[in-house]
Amino acid sequence: MGGRDVDDVLAAARHLATLPEVDQTRISVMGTSRGGYEALCSLVREHAPWHRAVLMMGLFDLEIVVAAERADPGSVIPRREGQDTSDLAAYFDAPGRRPLDHLDRLAAPLLIVHGDADSVVPDAQARDLAARVHRAGASAELLIAPGLAHDSMRADSRWESIWPEVVRFLRG
Repeated sequence: MGGRDVDDVLAAARHLATLPEVDQTRISVMGTSRGGYEALCSLVREHAPWHRAVLMMGLFDLEIVVAAERADPGSVIPRREGQDTSDLAAYFDAPGRRPLDHLDRLAAPLLIVHGDADSVVPDAQARDLAARVHRAGASAELLIAPGLAHDSMRADSRWESIWPEVVRFLRG
């Protein structure tokens, strides 16, 4: 989380940009939950490939992630042999794993989507991210969906009203 996976996202974007059928000026990234965090890491690490980004139900406050993992190991971050939850705080202190500290590097506009009934990741994280992005002088839209929980499989019928907003944003 926030390591080689981000390298993979960036490599995929660079590869897509080489394909003749892809408009390299319109490559966007979308991430859900942990993927939202990884997308944000990618956006602040290298902004050349990105046109826009959609971050859904993202984990952005690493102190909450570390606390959740200490309370219930493996609940947020897949367990690795030999990994101790006491190592997590040190792991996330690496600059490449702290995207909130580097929002001044953000070039792509964000659409931040979150549900107000999310018990896994409080919608306060999305609200805080939007405020921080604005303070950094970057662009972010915030869409808080009433009654939406942490639906990473997008099974809730509320998505029917969210998808048109995502499409509108990506076309921008």
